[in-house]
Amino acid sequence: MSDLGIGIMLDCSRGAVMNLPSLKRYIELLAKMGYKTLQLYTEDTYEINEEPYFGYLRGKYTQAELREIDAFALEKGMELIPCIQTLGHLDALVRWDRYQPIMDIDNILLADDERTYELIDRMFSALENTFTSRRVHIGMDEVHRVGLGKHLQLHGYENRTAILLRHLKRVTEIADKHGFHPMMWSDMFFALATGGSYRLGAEVSEKVVEEVPKNLDLVYWDYYRFDKDFYANVLRAHGKFHNTIVFAGGLWTWRGFAPHTYTSLKTTSAAMAACREVGCRNIFFTLWGDDGGECSYFTALPLLFYAARAVDSEPDMEQLKAEFHALTGEDFDAMMEMGRANSLDDRNCFPNPSKVWLYQDPFLGIYDRTVPESAPAHYTALAERLDASGAQSNSLKKLFATQAAFARAVAAKCRLGVAARAAYRAGDKAALMILAENDFPAAIHAVEAFHTAYQALWFSENKPQGYEFHDIRLGGLAARLKTCAERLKAYAAGETDALPELEEEILPVHGDGDAIPEEQLWAKIAFPYGRAGH
Repeated sequence: MSDLGIGIMLDCSRGAVMNLPSLKRYIELLAKMGYKTLQLYTEDTYEINEEPYFGYLRGKYTQAELREIDAFALEKGMELIPCIQTLGHLDALVRWDRYQPIMDIDNILLADDERTYELIDRMFSALENTFTSRRVHIGMDEVHRVGLGKHLQLHGYENRTAILLRHLKRVTEIADKHGFHPMMWSDMFFALATGGSYRLGAEVSEKVVEEVPKNLDLVYWDYYRFDKDFYANVLRAHGKFHNTIVFAGGLWTWRGFAPHTYTSLKTTSAAMAACREVGCRNIFFTLWGDDGGECSYFTALPLLFYAARAVDSEPDMEQLKAEFHALTGEDFDAMMEMGRANSLDDRNCFPNPSKVWLYQDPFLGIYDRTVPESAPAHYTALAERLDASGAQSNSLKKLFATQAAFARAVAAKCRLGVAARAAYRAGDKAALMILAENDFPAAIHAVEAFHTAYQALWFSENKPQGYEFHDIRLGGLAARLKTCAERLKAYAAGETDALPELEEEILPVHGDGDAIPEEQLWAKIAFPYGRAGH
């Protein structure tokens, strides 16, 4: 097939399924930037006629909607490519009894079971009826425990690379039957060979290389490195395969409400330099939406523009910024500032303190040790800058307003637990009463204001399904702050003798002292359990 060129992948499976008007607007911008392909990552959020529980209550795209998007993309000179999962990452299916018989372990389908391949055949029938493109991304990444659940019980232990390859052969045969040329993530070939993932010096056996179907593109995904040589060396290691190699970077939209703009710029610069050095021109960038699809994909526009301009050479940044403004009407640097919610200084890379400090419990204080005294001022100043930028925005005023409201909520909330614990331990009931009557209500107001702004942004960009995550979380946060304020009042007024939560010593979370946390999941942030519900 012809080269992919440069493209992107939008995650439509973690809660946020972009609505059609918003998606069309995004496609228009991508086309103007020079992008050639768009993949919609849909684990179960696409319609299969024979599978009513597939994407049930999840805002899945109907076949009619996909045909409409496909036609619109073609009109703009872009190829819409289905991006699905045919082995792992099918968390939503685990929820329904209908699919329990064909689940191996975790979110992984049961390989070597004909019922699994009947489902996959139906997946491809749905794609064949809706997409013009004959490319398809079949996923199959991060299936680290494949063959260790029901498959193990039924067949005994078997080399898991053999299971993976046998399953892949069946999937590619089904793809071919429906006229599709597949690509898949390549990490499992390296993971099963090394016990890890992509590593320098990792060797995949010749036997595995020979058994990988030739009518398959392999996608090396990586967005964790700042070292050009690492990307280049792993790309060269892929040259051992007899397959077309694709590189997939990432524009960090998946660790909270705010993007990691500065981290993404660094990783993308290194990755694109490696692609230029190695001669890889089949490239796309992932925009994941882990843990509820919290971050608007429009926050990635400056990074997408940079990546498109970095295909042939490192861009001149001043010229790039001027071109970005001419194309979008937006200020490049102002949009990059949204990333300051997670980058308190230039040394921070992957941590996401903004989500952690918003959602951690003010009495349990799991991450209180990590909140510097400067944090409220940092977020207050950020909110003011975003407000000013929003006033100048051409078309993203609602996005700037939401990011500013988020920064104000973090500013008001982040040190409440620190202050409450300190005052309680000092026996300062007057300070506790001030916190209860002033600071906690101010934080509740800021959280509710962010909740309102975020709701408006969500419904302007996404389908309604999935928003329930955020009503529950943000509404629950406001309710929890109210409860804590009432308990502080009761103690300060002598109505209760103690607040046991504030008597516990706060321990380092990861054994690394007071390092800013790198947490992703709301359940791990909000609760002292491994997952919500214990």
